[in-house]
Amino acid sequence: DNGNSTLDFGDRYLLVDGENKFTDANAWNKKLAAAWTIEAVTELPVKLNKADDGFAYASLYTPVALTINDAVYAYTGVVSADGNYLQLNELSGVIPAGTGVVLKTKEPAETGIYNFAITTSDATADANNVLKGDIFTTLNEAIYYSLNNVDGIGFYKYTGANLSGFRARISGEDADVTKLTFRFGNPTGIEGITSAPQNEVVYDLSGRRVATPKKGLYIVNGKKVFIK
Repeated sequence: DNGNSTLDFGDRYLLVDGENKFTDANAWNKKLAAAWTIEAVTELPVKLNKADDGFAYASLYTPVALTINDAVYAYTGVVSADGNYLQLNELSGVIPAGTGVVLKTKEPAETGIYNFAITTSDATADANNVLKGDIFTTLNEAIYYSLNNVDGIGFYKYTGANLSGFRARISGEDADVTKLTFRFGNPTGIEGITSAPQNEVVYDLSGRRVATPKKGLYIVNGKKVFIK
């Protein structure tokens, strides 16, 4: 009658502050009762962290479809045949519900928050995408890889006790592989042939900056080129 509602959390408690103080979630009209305002969520904020190559990255698992932020690329992934690389394939417009992705800023950027609008798109998830996840934090009871920037951006074998919710991860069975480096776009597609650039920042296919590139394949201005 007064416009308030109660939420049934079973025997769970809600964290009040960062000092491990809790309130009984079901203590309505009791001394420890708390009133909660529920608001509709229209955007999902995601923190992208600056990596060694100057761009900001994040992994994300989303249970709802999201419109891709204009300043960000979103990629699904497939592990290479040798198990050492994660081939990243760009999504266009929407991240389908139930999809794990790698997010990367389109331009070099500092660590920051980017908002992704929730949409009702019925786009379907790519069945070949190896980036999986959950909305819940779960125990790490197998071999998984998670996004990190230990030695260049990539997916590294995860050794923590818990797997965070809303983060994409890769399940792996090869205990000898410790890192999956990134390859962007068509792995056989070369977008140019050039001499060693004089005023451009050059990265190898693992995302590491190269000061003096030799003959071979590199990433220049986000494109795969062959330097002769």
